[in-house]
Order: sequence, then C-alpha cells, then structure tokens
Amino acid sequence: MQAKKLQKMPDILVGLVDAMDHEDGVCVDLGDNTIASLMCGIPKRQYIGGSGALGGSLSAAVGHSVVNDSLKGEIFCVIGDGGFGLRFNSLMTAAMNPEKVKRLTIIVLNDSSWSMTGGQQITPSSLGIDYEALGKSLNLPYCTTVYDYKELEEACKKAKEIPGTKLIIANCISI
Repeated sequence: MQAKKLQKMPDILVGLVDAMDHEDGVCVDLGDNTIASLMCGIPKRQYIGGSGALGGSLSAAVGHSVVNDSLKGEIFCVIGDGGFGLRFNSLMTAAMNPEKVKRLTIIVLNDSSWSMTGGQQITPSSLGIDYEALGKSLNLPYCTTVYDYKELEEACKKAKEIPGTKLIIANCISI
C-alpha cells in the first residue's frame, strides 16, 4: 500500500473553510496552526478568540461551546499536536461533560513536531501516542484521522451533525 502524501497545514485547512457555515466559530492559539489558519482563508469574523498560551485554544473552545450563545453553529478548535498534548485535561473535561459541551470539534494539526521552535520530535504523537485512540478511549462520539483537505472537509461536515465533543486528527506537514 502506498503511503499518503501529506499536505501542508494551510492546504489541509482549506477543508475546514469549505465545511464551515457562517454561524460556526474557530478558536486558535500559538504556533504554526495559527499561521496556517490565517493563510487558509478562514473569514476573520469567524475567529472567536483563543489563547496566547500554547494549547490554550482548547480550553477557550470548550468554554465557548458551553456559554457562547451568540454562536449558533459548531465551535472548531484548531490546535497543533504539541499544544494538544499539553491540554489533555481540557479534552477530558469536555468528554466528561457531554450534556454541556454539545458542539465542539477539535482539529489537531499533527506534524509530529514542535514546528515553531525548530521541529523537535518530542510531542506525544511523535513518541507514539495515538490521538484518535485517545479520543475513542474517552468515548467521544466521533474520532477520525484525515490526510488531505477533502477528507478534512468531509470529517468536519460529519462532525457538525453529531452532538458532543469530536476529534479530528489532520496528519500534515508544517508550513
């Protein structure tokens, strides 16, 4: 079987842009994921904040999905694999509160490195942690891994149909 050719972060995130409706929102934080989000064409009006702290967009997105009544659509959290590894507690909080967190989709841009600081390969994913399996172990209603923008678009559309916290791992290469 031939290995899938990975896309760059901004290229794969076009799938998120194509899946979004005007009432959806996006949280991002520090890292290549932020730059990629700006490069892929997410409309500025749909950014709902995030955090200057590495991985902090996950906590912010959980909060928005619970209390932000001004947004009627899905809350998408775009986060790098390193920052995601720092915030497993926020993922567990969302998973343990499905009655409150009903419209959150987490997109982990997984390049298996700390891209912004030189590409060190010491993130949980580069050390063998399977993020999709982690989501399934937390009984999230939808967990999948994608490799290109079309697969990401389809996964985001499907996630929007399912209540709760969903997890999409987008295997990619850095900017």
